[in-house]
Amino acid sequence: MSEKMREEFESWAISCHMCTYLDGVEYRHQSTEWAWMAWQASRAALVVELPSDINGEYYADGWNAALMCVEGMLEEAGV
Repeated sequence: MSEKMREEFESWAISCHMCTYLDGVEYRHQSTEWAWMAWQASRAALVVELPSDINGEYYADGWNAALMCVEGMLEEAGV
């Protein structure tokens, strides 16, 4: 789980007037904890399959660099 995913969840939860206080590793209110579990499951269900790296082609370095960039952006977005 990324910190960005938790920040996005808490921003949404606050907009819905939910309590976002943590009691250890879980949210103090059960409804917030259940919403958090559903939020994580929804993100886990989102699967992005990227093409594989390539070697030997004249454009391989650019292709592979672009894949690494996209992977980083997806990770930052919590996907």
